[in-house]
Amino acid sequence: MRAFSRSRPVVAWLTQRRADQSSTDRIRDGYGTIDLPVLACWGDDDTWVPAERGRELAALIPDAELRVIDTAGHLLPEDRPVELTAALLTFLGDGL
Repeated sequence: MRAFSRSRPVVAWLTQRRADQSSTDRIRDGYGTIDLPVLACWGDDDTWVPAERGRELAALIPDAELRVIDTAGHLLPEDRPVELTAALLTFLGDGL
């Protein structure tokens, strides 16, 4: 019973990860129709959704910008709040 208990979080994590992937795949064809400024921020150490997925996403959205933030994981606001804020402020520029 102990081995099952230890593996259960891994099974839940894999199930959720697959669901996340299928959700984004369903709307993938619409990315090219986005007609507004987009900034995608990604952590280079993201193990939940690797930075390569961010690169793919940004490539599918016309004129999207991608900022990959060093030594950040999936939770950018917690991992690198200063760097994320700087990226957002730079992106927003004079529109504030």
